[in-house]
Amino acid sequence: MTAGVADTTRAWFDDNRFDVWIQSAAGRTFDERSAQAIAAVQGVAGAQAWTNNDVQVDDRDAEAWGLPARPLMDMRISGGRFYRPDEVARGARVAVIGRSLSRTTGTGLGDDLRLTTANGPATFRVIGISANQAANGDVVFVPDRTLRDVLDAPANNVWITTTADDHELIDATTTRLEDTLAASGNQVVSLVNYDAREDQVAANASISMSITVLGLLIVGISMVALINTITTGVLERTREIGVLRCIGARGRDVRRIFATEGLTMALAGWAAGVPLGYGLARAVGWLAGNAVGLDIAFVFPLGYVAGALVGTLALAVLVMLLPLRRAVRFKPGEALRYA
Repeated sequence: MTAGVADTTRAWFDDNRFDVWIQSAAGRTFDERSAQAIAAVQGVAGAQAWTNNDVQVDDRDAEAWGLPARPLMDMRISGGRFYRPDEVARGARVAVIGRSLSRTTGTGLGDDLRLTTANGPATFRVIGISANQAANGDVVFVPDRTLRDVLDAPANNVWITTTADDHELIDATTTRLEDTLAASGNQVVSLVNYDAREDQVAANASISMSITVLGLLIVGISMVALINTITTGVLERTREIGVLRCIGARGRDVRRIFATEGLTMALAGWAAGVPLGYGLARAVGWLAGNAVGLDIAFVFPLGYVAGALVGTLALAVLVMLLPLRRAVRFKPGEALRYA
């Protein structure tokens, strides 16, 4: 599940083909003057203005994104299609909805979707389903001109591409953009795509560490149980050990018997744990995805299975050292008299 969350997070940022996301603050929007100021900033290769606003769909909170026909983002269309340039130009009432919103509202291709906006209700025809994780999938993508007409408001977001992928250039360009827009009276919030990606991956790593610690705790408890099982087996079969030693069994023979039993139990645990872990990962990923509205990618690399096998055998050998040492230290006479 940890790997799935990390992959889902990376996929969201990797879907973005912009370098900087500028959002207006304090109710200010971007007009033609702002667009000219942005285009003139050193390091800016291109800019794409668009609009978003909070809406409701069947009393469920969602976001409406008014985007161009070719947005700087991979829309991940999983059904139907995205709207065309001619539909944007004429302000068509068409929409592409997020997969989470489609699932929770029961809205599909060809259905009418009624949005409750700050400027009144508006109805759109659903032409596509998107697997993009914007707004956790609770999103409606509509032509930018259409949404601006519905809201009677100009763009309040701008995606920026820079002249190079160099991080220092992107940071410097972001600073210049903020200064330029502030000078023209625009209060903005900026998001640098590569930086946000690194921060989110780092945050996921912290969650992953917590899950890893929990997993190691479970492994530790299992190893203690294995030690107790082998130690109990040694104590309960002390007389048998004595008989084996009396008929010529050497210490390494006794050690081999109990080591084989311990490794067999460890392998049985691994064999049972892999399918159990697979099913548990599926279930937890599904529950976590439903809780936050994300389609969390399921990742179960075969390398993890091999790693678990190696780790299981190594830990089993380690925890068996003490009980096996006890088994071979019994002298034949003492072992036979053991009650």
